[in-house]
Amino acid sequence: MKPYVITSQVEYARCNESVFEAELGAENFVDLPPAVQEFHRQDAPPVWSGLVEVERGTSMFAKIIATVFGFPQTGSDVSLAVTVDRMLDRAGQPQERWTRSFD
Repeated sequence: MKPYVITSQVEYARCNESVFEAELGAENFVDLPPAVQEFHRQDAPPVWSGLVEVERGTSMFAKIIATVFGFPQTGSDVSLAVTVDRMLDRAGQPQERWTRSFD
């Protein structure tokens, strides 16, 4: 591989306004509970974590979908973390990707 020069480049665009705030508008956003406002106004990628109760559907279809998509088993006190990655789309509009991680 020595004769080959491999380079890469990553570009980051900062998106200060959350999609949630942009869609609601500033006049409606301020009516949200302070904890929700704080979560959506973070400069770093926001992360929520805690314990949740998971309840799966009981039909055969629900069981197949849950298995195919890797949804967690039914249970109490299941660890959950939600991370929101903010970015700009090709048109420069803010977008968010929410990732849920169950343990």
